[in-house]
Amino acid sequence: MNDIETKKAIVGGLLEIMKAAVEEENRLMLVGVKSKLGFLQDKVWGCIKAVVGMPVEEAAGGFQSDLWLKDALDFAVGKLSKEEAVNRIVNWDKRV
Repeated sequence: MNDIETKKAIVGGLLEIMKAAVEEENRLMLVGVKSKLGFLQDKVWGCIKAVVGMPVEEAAGGFQSDLWLKDALDFAVGKLSKEEAVNRIVNWDKRV
């Protein structure tokens, strides 16, 4: 996928799904319910990586997607704007 604006739109939508899952998981935890929504966050993150061309598998001692995953989660909890999170994730390869 090469069109940067298309990537930004898709990543933005996927981040909204991740945010909804994080918010719901937090609400459930507040009332003592242990949820299984972490799997959804993992699946959404895998989709985001595919859209922006991050390696699917990470080599030991090599590429680590944790930095960009942190940006996604920071958006989900309100620590980072959607625009900033999208820009950081879409431009991940310029920050390696």
